[in-house]
Amino acid sequence: MEHPTNRTLFFIITDRCNFTCEYCFNKNLRPKERQEYDFSKSENDLSLLKKNGFNHIIITGGEPFINSKLINFLRLAKSKGFKVEIDTNASLITKKLARDLKRMNIDTIYASLDSFNTEINEKTRKMTKNTIQGIKNLLEKGVNVSVISVLTKNNFKDIKNTNISLEKMGVKEHTVQPVFSNDSNLCLESLNKKDFYIAIKNMIDINKKNKKDKYAQLIEHLYLKKTSLIYPNCQMGKNYFVMTPDKKLKDCFHKSWMISSLDNLSIPLNINKDNCFGKHCCSMFVIDDF
Repeated sequence: MEHPTNRTLFFIITDRCNFTCEYCFNKNLRPKERQEYDFSKSENDLSLLKKNGFNHIIITGGEPFINSKLINFLRLAKSKGFKVEIDTNASLITKKLARDLKRMNIDTIYASLDSFNTEINEKTRKMTKNTIQGIKNLLEKGVNVSVISVLTKNNFKDIKNTNISLEKMGVKEHTVQPVFSNDSNLCLESLNKKDFYIAIKNMIDINKKNKKDKYAQLIEHLYLKKTSLIYPNCQMGKNYFVMTPDKKLKDCFHKSWMISSLDNLSIPLNINKDNCFGKHCCSMFVIDDF
């Protein structure tokens, strides 16, 4: 089978995390259900991914840095020519770890922070000071950092202050994503009409400011114009795939069924035929990249 050479893998390397974020899709997993990637298979697995057209890995979790074995995996991936990006809460990033990531030439660290205000941030997340210090450590070592904030009822009035604080700290990219939750304590839809408009407008303004024009336009359509969109450029199930810690492959984060496994890899091209695009996608991805 002929494969493209530009496939991207979202690799959920662990389900474990040192946070219990209120909107996390993993927060209700019981400890016995937690999964961890077997790092002893790294060499073979990375070779299989390369062979099948993957050249870009986005490490996510859980919290990836909760397992110290990740560092050797990252070194190996970079030595094999992968573009490597990491999605993290940044709370475990010490000065030494930041230096190691810079030396490995990790392409991007996506750090999560909902507010610089500890009281606001810790309504949904935790360890605000550790997260901010982790971001500072990365910036001081010259690592490319992109900060992602999830917009909820708790932080929509403060989000522009967070954006300004990040700019002052030296962060060059800040993306604001809407929370995807039915929890009335979190979801933007439970705001009154005036506050809902302010929340969406703040989100659009910050994303446009950071040159995420397509993403801002998409948010406007879904939340203000309330138009049902088909997004034909979505690459999930085409060139973008998701892999769980036990190496099962899915064509999207929001689908429960598996399409293959890395040990028996067989992914047909353009598998994603669904017109399933919606707010759940907008809450996960920066669409400019899709």
